[in-house]
Amino acid sequence: MSPRSAGAARVSFPEDSEPSAPAARRDVVLPAISDHLFDFRPGENARELVVVFSPSKRFILYRHRFSCDALFVCDQRGLYYLDQAARLARALVETIESGGYERTLFLGTSKGAFGALLLARLCAGLRPRRTFRALAFSPQVQLDPANTNLYFPSYRRLRSIARKRFAIAAALTRYGDASLAGRTPNLHATVVYALHNRTDAVEADRMSGPNLSKLPIEGSSHGSILYLLLKGQPEAYVRTRVAKIYARRRRRGVEEDYDLQASKPKDPEQLVREIVGASDEAPTLEALIDRAMAADPRPLPAHARLAAGARRTGGALKVAAVAPRFLVRKAATLAGRLKRVKSSSAAFAKS
Repeated sequence: MSPRSAGAARVSFPEDSEPSAPAARRDVVLPAISDHLFDFRPGENARELVVVFSPSKRFILYRHRFSCDALFVCDQRGLYYLDQAARLARALVETIESGGYERTLFLGTSKGAFGALLLARLCAGLRPRRTFRALAFSPQVQLDPANTNLYFPSYRRLRSIARKRFAIAAALTRYGDASLAGRTPNLHATVVYALHNRTDAVEADRMSGPNLSKLPIEGSSHGSILYLLLKGQPEAYVRTRVAKIYARRRRRGVEEDYDLQASKPKDPEQLVREIVGASDEAPTLEALIDRAMAADPRPLPAHARLAAGARRTGGALKVAAVAPRFLVRKAATLAGRLKRVKSSSAAFAKS
């Protein structure tokens, strides 16, 4: 692990336990992608790998005791893992194959959940004979076309950047819809969301397919992973954790917590009550990870495979259509600036 990775690692949803004692590392090739951080933690089960995608600039679940190996991924620019997505997918496939893993699970929350669905689908496309799994907590599913259901500041920022950078606009057009993850023949996706969070419920409804499992949780928080992570914990412990989440804005600075502030319930007591009163039928995080890791996708019928191929072709055509629109918009912007400069020059000359 590089010093930079070590210095940037933080816990978004921490537990009291320390990280697993490091075992002897195997020759696992870690990805090296600009503006992304990576860290690897070996577990007791070296045959399985969980890839954890963070929704923020810090790793999540960094202190969680995974029974298998864990690779932590963080998009430092907060672009929903769209930037260099294809390159990241190739690097992850190399990591998986260098480690000789039999099963791989892509796990993420919020923006990281979109990243988990996206990268799992891209990796599945690169290795059609290998099975992949994804576990997405409250994902933003449709980033493109523009989605009025998504109120998150990071989404507005993403759309703004896409208007200025062609690479992001093209990636958004090509990869901005994660709803088809459940229709990928060698990928099984599990989506968890709070039943009473309207935004998350609408996004979950966008997903369908034979290789999709949905787990609605009784609650209203966008942080649906909390209900499983803190399940069965004493109320005092839950209250302490919730208090830390609500105090995070003051500790870390406003610029890193816009989405967190926008998505959590206004009343921390409401979140405490929902977590403590969670149904006994809801699994723990560990149990759900085991279930998602063991899930196998169903073979798609012939017509579904043809439809998937048509969608891939359509995605490439949509990207090709972005270029002229982007150039026209850029030209209009430059023309407007030139006009303002000329007006200013003329006014200055008259004075």
